[in-house]
Amino acid sequence: MIDIQCEAGFSHVSVTTLLRALKERKVGAYHEEFKPILTAENKKIRLEYCKEREYWLPARQWADYAFTDEMSIEVGACFGVNLVWREQGEQWHEDCVGTKKKKRVTVMCWGMIRWNWKGLFHIWAKETRVEKEEATRAVGEWNKEAGRKEDELNAVWRGTEEWRELKEVELAVLRAARSLRAAAKERGEKITVPQSWRAKKFKIVQAQRKDAKGIDSW
Repeated sequence: MIDIQCEAGFSHVSVTTLLRALKERKVGAYHEEFKPILTAENKKIRLEYCKEREYWLPARQWADYAFTDEMSIEVGACFGVNLVWREQGEQWHEDCVGTKKKKRVTVMCWGMIRWNWKGLFHIWAKETRVEKEEATRAVGEWNKEAGRKEDELNAVWRGTEEWRELKEVELAVLRAARSLRAAAKERGEKITVPQSWRAKKFKIVQAQRKDAKGIDSW
């Protein structure tokens, strides 16, 4: 209340009078709400996701989904009560909510839930040097095997009728495009012809170690 008196220039007004005036305007001291730090784009994506599923039922549509999340839990943190002066309808106004930023030692946790079922909960200990080296080796071996499997799948595909038909069609288009390129060049245009038959139909994403943030779920 002293801060309000000083900031508003009402140091000459009694606290009782200020409280009465605030009450008349339905302004009071409420517990500060906290929310994740989200960008405008994050908020838009989440809102669209919820609107599309507004009428889903837990035991029907949501029963086919599971949710996973990771978070860092601050060890030894103290959670006190923060108050903010606001009107009743300003609960989620940007200047009336806080965001939590961790400053102490944290541990990474991961959990999963779904309708009528609570999944596993993992707590990750800090990775040792030996564990990092082992993980790097395992990732390398996995990627090598993934590359071999990818080559094998694409080799089989190139022996199929699908691939031969694709090649024949795209080569025919390429031959037709050659006669049109001169005219297109004069107009300042460029004709591009896809050659999917030269590419890979099957691509296996390579695993990789990430930075120190979050859980490395390779």
